[in-house]
Amino acid sequence: MIFFFVILILTLIASTIYTLIYRSSINKRLAQIREGEAPENKPMMSPFKFVCIFLLVLFIIYIIIINIAIFMLKFQPKTTEELGSYTSPLSLHAYMHDDPSVTSLFDPDEDIPGYTRHTEDISGFRIVSYTNETGMRDFPDMLIHCSYDGELKDDLHPYACVDYGFDSGTRRMNGRYGLIDLSEEEGGVWYTVNVTGVVANIDISTYLMPEIAQGVDLLPEEIIEYNSGSCHLEYDGIENQIKFY
Repeated sequence: MIFFFVILILTLIASTIYTLIYRSSINKRLAQIREGEAPENKPMMSPFKFVCIFLLVLFIIYIIIINIAIFMLKFQPKTTEELGSYTSPLSLHAYMHDDPSVTSLFDPDEDIPGYTRHTEDISGFRIVSYTNETGMRDFPDMLIHCSYDGELKDDLHPYACVDYGFDSGTRRMNGRYGLIDLSEEEGGVWYTVNVTGVVANIDISTYLMPEIAQGVDLLPEEIIEYNSGSCHLEYDGIENQIKFY
């Protein structure tokens, strides 16, 4: 609607200016004829023809702008959620023992320079979190390591699951990184978390239960009877603070 209104205004302005020029040229020729002079032989298109050509030019310009916009949207570079980069206020990624990642250089039993270390033990499960205390955005805001050090019996397998989300008032997101069998992850599993400008909630739930088929994910209410405990973290991406519950 606005586009057609702009076209109408531009057409009225252009046609008015051209009509004034056209009339001035006609009057000049008539004056030359009255004075016995030969009029200038410079033909001018009629105002109607001018308006038609003007609208055609505007339409061509509009088509060109639309095509340029489509081209730019189609070929704009995509940002991937790799270690240290993110496309939303909250991103989480898990790295298994065989994934190529710098997390393979870290030892959950030791401190990481620039990070504050915190440990939670839940019925044989061990959750170690590292919080970035430098404020440098080139590194993850948080590193979380989850492993199982307890005894396995009755064909039960240790599983970890992470639920995360935030509500900033204007944006809301909830996500879930499904069940990971820790008995198959030599040395446990690492999670990287990035939080920008929001307060994020992260729940790490642990389960001891019968093995499930690869690729199958179950909702928490379906496996609540196997729950060994949970670790709740609240990360303030504004103040760079973390709370454990």
